[in-house]
Amino acid sequence: MDNYNTTFFFMQLPSSQISSDPTYQRPIEIGWIRKIAEKFDPNVVNPIKVSLRDGHYYVFDGQHTLATLKYLNGGQDLMVPCLVYRGLTRDDEAILFAKQTGISHKVEAKIKTKAQYTGNDPQVLDMIGIVKSLGFDFDFTNKQGDKKIIAVATLNRMYQRSSRQEFIDSLEIIRDAWHFEPYSLKSELLGGVNQFYIYPSFRGKVIKKLAIQKLSAVKPIIIYRDGKAYSRGGDLRFAKQIADIYNHGLKSNRLPGGIDLHY
Repeated sequence: MDNYNTTFFFMQLPSSQISSDPTYQRPIEIGWIRKIAEKFDPNVVNPIKVSLRDGHYYVFDGQHTLATLKYLNGGQDLMVPCLVYRGLTRDDEAILFAKQTGISHKVEAKIKTKAQYTGNDPQVLDMIGIVKSLGFDFDFTNKQGDKKIIAVATLNRMYQRSSRQEFIDSLEIIRDAWHFEPYSLKSELLGGVNQFYIYPSFRGKVIKKLAIQKLSAVKPIIIYRDGKAYSRGGDLRFAKQIADIYNHGLKSNRLPGGIDLHY
């Protein structure tokens, strides 16, 4: 993808000729458009980035800028400054959309990951493939469902900070200890188990079978509740509860030390 052969040039385009590709683009948020419009100066706006693909212009960076310009023009179409790219595929556009760094509207983790998935990003394809292969349900909506993980940002965090096998092991512990119980699929439990499993002084020392046995005796809602009692610490708050459960009653195979919430 990074070696694609493309050229770009500047031109003015009618806003009516610029489309969004819904396979990777986020929906327009009118509330955000109104906020942008309050301090928006059309005289210093950067050109939006569009791809000329199959005879159509698709915006991949600047969709909300485009919508704001039209909003400020009373909803009427207008000429828009654009950087037009030739030679991009839809996959290229999706990856470039996911990589955009503009400050007007941060790309949410779920939308960014969907764009990377659409663009066949190998790491995202691998991450989602693992999740599904282990029996979890996954899509890019927030709709709850049996066995479904919706915590996309947490999955990304787990995958990036772990080895591939550690990511698999963390999910297998969650699955086999709690059998897809809804609270076990929350961000806090997912991130907590993974953080426990890869915590520096525990890494490589956790016995997976023992972790499953110990955790299966405690309802995930209890770990969730007790971890929430801490006001700071992120995933470490829940990893601490899990480490205490793991070590409780052990004379051998105890994990050294404990979880430092300031780590």
